Amino acid sequence: MLKVQITYFCTNGKYKPVSTVVSVPSTYDLYKRKEYWYGRAKKNIMAKRYWTDKDMENFGYTEVNARILPST
Repeated sequence: MLKVQITYFCTNGKYKPVSTVVSVPSTYDLYKRKEYWYGRAKKNIMAKRYWTDKDMENFGYTEVNARILPST
């Protein structure tokens, strides 16, 4: 299992980025099912902040980026 930090950015620059860490079985799985993992991270962020999908769009969080965290 490796940990991946997925960050959503506000495209208009009004708000700070929001991110979460998800556990992914392998890098192959991350790249093969990228939309699934991005969606899972988005649901995690929305649950943590009590947002809906519409709130994410209204705030401008449409750009997404993933980064693999180093294992310790």
